Amino acid sequence: MKKHISLLLVSLSCLSLIACHGSDNSKVEVDSTIVFDFANESHDFVGLFSDYPQGEEAFYQLEAKHQQLPEQFGDKKGWMLAGNNHSDDLLMAIKGSVSGLRSQTLYSVSLELEFLTNVPSNCGGIGGSPGASVFVKLATSNVEPTNSLEDGYLRLNTDIGIQSQSGTEGVVVGDVANGIDCSQVSEFQAKVLATEFPIDVMSDDQGKIWLLAATDSGFEGYTQIYITKLTATINQ
Repeated sequence: MKKHISLLLVSLSCLSLIACHGSDNSKVEVDSTIVFDFANESHDFVGLFSDYPQGEEAFYQLEAKHQQLPEQFGDKKGWMLAGNNHSDDLLMAIKGSVSGLRSQTLYSVSLELEFLTNVPSNCGGIGGSPGASVFVKLATSNVEPTNSLEDGYLRLNTDIGIQSQSGTEGVVVGDVANGIDCSQVSEFQAKVLATEFPIDVMSDDQGKIWLLAATDSGFEGYTQIYITKLTATINQ
């Protein structure tokens, strides 16, 4: 149900980040780790929002910007995602692509996300907890994650499941709670979440796959996070 960015990987002859074809057209299998560190650049990722009524972006307070992190984290940037979940099912995400893979080839992709969150733990909220009910999901697909219009709502074409459930292309890796008890003053804290098992994906006919890092909210309120790094380990 759920939910361009082409990032060209520089080929260093047979030291390519992904793989390399020899003169005999043989396949070279390598373990490749690609780090998208957003401290200084956006890496051509873009924001994406789903599961809300078309045209209601202002009411939902939707924002996706590559901008300065909170002051306590110094002179660094990250992808800020924010929105107010009036639909009880708001998805906020960034998406980007990896090129240079062999076409129509099955890969296994492990993903790790680093982000900042000021949402405390053990809090109650409308529809669910502002921390534990805002699920973090990581996904990969050979089709660009985009929205389609269904009964007036924008819905994601990538199957990442619904809220606490995983899908065939994306999985739940945790939530946005930062570990500080709700009774205490909460500031932005760094948090790292990763897939427990690799996600299988078939590259498209151009040798490209897409990556998605998202929150899928059951909390009917405002959420803001900063995505600072996304790491993809791609195995063939």
